Amino acid sequence: MDKFEPVGTLCLTAQSGHIKRLLPDQPRGDALSAARVPEPKRKQALLCGFSGYLPDAGQKVTLELELDGSRHRIGIGHPQPPQILLGHNGWLFLAQDSNDSTGQFTGDHCPCEGWKRNWDRYTNALKRLRDGESGGKICFVIAPSKESLFPDYYPLPRGTQTPLDSLMARYGTLPELYYPVDVLAPLRELSYDPVETHWTDFGARMVCQEIMHKMGGHNPPLPLHFRMPYVSGDLGWKSVPPLRTYRPTASWPNPSTVIFDNHVLHHGRIRIHSNPKAPRKQTYVLFGGSSAEHMERYFSAIFTRVVYVYSAGSWDPAILEHEKPAFTILQSSERFLTRAPEPEIDVSRIVADKLAKGCVTKKGVRQELMAEWNDSSIAFYREMG
Repeated sequence: MDKFEPVGTLCLTAQSGHIKRLLPDQPRGDALSAARVPEPKRKQALLCGFSGYLPDAGQKVTLELELDGSRHRIGIGHPQPPQILLGHNGWLFLAQDSNDSTGQFTGDHCPCEGWKRNWDRYTNALKRLRDGESGGKICFVIAPSKESLFPDYYPLPRGTQTPLDSLMARYGTLPELYYPVDVLAPLRELSYDPVETHWTDFGARMVCQEIMHKMGGHNPPLPLHFRMPYVSGDLGWKSVPPLRTYRPTASWPNPSTVIFDNHVLHHGRIRIHSNPKAPRKQTYVLFGGSSAEHMERYFSAIFTRVVYVYSAGSWDPAILEHEKPAFTILQSSERFLTRAPEPEIDVSRIVADKLAKGCVTKKGVRQELMAEWNDSSIAFYREMG
């Protein structure tokens, strides 16, 4: 640290005794910020990160730093099996996750009384929300799992009844419930890709257009311009080496402006778009998860105001009362159907808890970024922290 020069070699020792040595050759600007490396020294110190692979690591890996011929123990790592399942035609699927995606697809889901009771509670609250005036028109959309669109690529057979089957058998007539597999299936290889669990921007566009059609009114066509970058994804990065593919990614000038972002990590994230030139002079509120972030861009091109809240299908009555939107979208994912979302939540409490734990995306600079949000319509959200 006295010279701010990266030194040493990282030694990875597998359970078998096999050793892999890595040199510091990766740029790590975040590490320089954490170590408070002064600006004049940053260029020489930038390559201070390690990256590499240790095949057949076993269940235990020893990490040591070699300095001047001596090794210094850093710690012990316990590798976990990769959360991927290799299907046909090179397609990857999620596996060994906390939701047991593999078991959901291949098993025989027998809904217990607790499952029914919680979903009854959610759907009854959904009906009350529909009959009230605070949320406008309501849609609860379920993002399909990849294996539901690609059963022929999935390496395991489908079970007799999945959680989705149980849900549709019990609540399929609910008009707010929307499972868009039929819309996505005709162009499924553009709607999803081999190395990512979530739908692509192309798939999100198809779903957004259909939701707007279902909700009625004059809806101009959504932008249909894409580029095809060669990228990895949340499944591709779990492969060794990482796998990549070409992905249809939205590529058009978005006329909306982000006027607020609280930079909270995952649940409790709030982002607000303003588009005064939008053809629909209405407010759209989106309570969703990661898949909903792909939808956010399209809705903000059509509606004057779009409020996105990361909540995986739960809604906050206080936000709806404040916004009084024309439309409310609740988005969850098929793999989360083993448990019902909470029908009503208090986002302000979630935000306060996340801030107390430091669960933010812009550590160290969040307060400065928050100070930049000064639109008069966001005071309600600024008060949450």
